[in-house]
Amino acid sequence: MGKRGPKGKGEAYHELTGTPNWATALPESNVPSGRPKKPKGVSKDALKIFRMLCKMLAARRALTPGDGEILGLYCVLYDRHMRALEALAAEGEVIKTTRTAKNRDTYTVQDRNPWLDVAKDCEGRRVAILDRLGLTPRAKDSVKPGAPAQPRPQPGVTKDPIFM
Repeated sequence: MGKRGPKGKGEAYHELTGTPNWATALPESNVPSGRPKKPKGVSKDALKIFRMLCKMLAARRALTPGDGEILGLYCVLYDRHMRALEALAAEGEVIKTTRTAKNRDTYTVQDRNPWLDVAKDCEGRRVAILDRLGLTPRAKDSVKPGAPAQPRPQPGVTKDPIFM
């Protein structure tokens, strides 16, 4: 008995019984690789980011058509983060706001800029998406490469043995 349970059965046992060996990871995913559609309604800068992320994932053979939605969400967050940073640069992190007391006197206080919360939220969500895609130093080894893309069938060509 080891530190974490009994010793594994071994590869020969699993081949004999036809059971999967969970101790050895699959070398690649069963999901076929491919390119997702471009997101709609995002800026040109966000599309550049989309293409850059697609190139990075394609180089690792981890890009699938199903990644389009999460990459599109990343692009939306990128746009929102850039707008928040522009507003913070113009207004500053601390702004002056006018408040009214119970006796209806007005006074000015220094308050935290709401764009700061938007920027922090976008940063956290962008890091989480990059982590899920395996594009952070910690998660780069957790993403399996996709299966090779299936070739498109040629019109008029069949591989059915009946027609050969």
